[in-house]
Amino acid sequence: MIRLSTILGLARSEARLARRLVRYWVFLSLATLSGAWIYLQFFFIHKFFSWASASAATANPRYFIGNYGAWFMMIFFIGLVFLGFDIRARDYRERVGEVVDALPITNLELVLGRALGLFLAAYIPFVAVMALLATVAWLVGTSIQPHSMLTLFLLMAPPAYVFAIGLVFLVTLLVRHRLVAAILSLVLLVLIFVVGIWW
Repeated sequence: MIRLSTILGLARSEARLARRLVRYWVFLSLATLSGAWIYLQFFFIHKFFSWASASAATANPRYFIGNYGAWFMMIFFIGLVFLGFDIRARDYRERVGEVVDALPITNLELVLGRALGLFLAAYIPFVAVMALLATVAWLVGTSIQPHSMLTLFLLMAPPAYVFAIGLVFLVTLLVRHRLVAAILSLVLLVLIFVVGIWW
């Protein structure tokens, strides 16, 4: 039987361990800057050139939150590869491997707990950054369309993060060599992202 309290405890532990890693903050910063940069591009084009060009007028940042969010998620997907591909090795680096092995938990609880921890470590900053971006947009007079934000937060981002984490876990399960697993996960995620854009 799956115990929710055990999964939540593992998720809290995994999220805490992920936040202690430098690479987590590196990818979070890169994802945030990429989203903000794309928003600023749309904002600049629309603000200063929409009066003279119909094409520039259509680049209204109010309706383009999917673009900012997609770039944020793509960069953080790469971060998830580097967070998830060496979870087992990280246990022993942090000297908790024996403790995890001794816990009275099932494999399914362990996988679900760790996946939930990585999901929360990725999803909560995503929502916070996009909400901050929406607040800044509202303050400068180009508010982001609320329905688009809700669709991104509730329908687009959660399945995408769950899929990315599941893919990384699956590849690391099938490929024992950590470096090969990381490269293969990256290649698959980039291919899926590119196909999703161009399909």
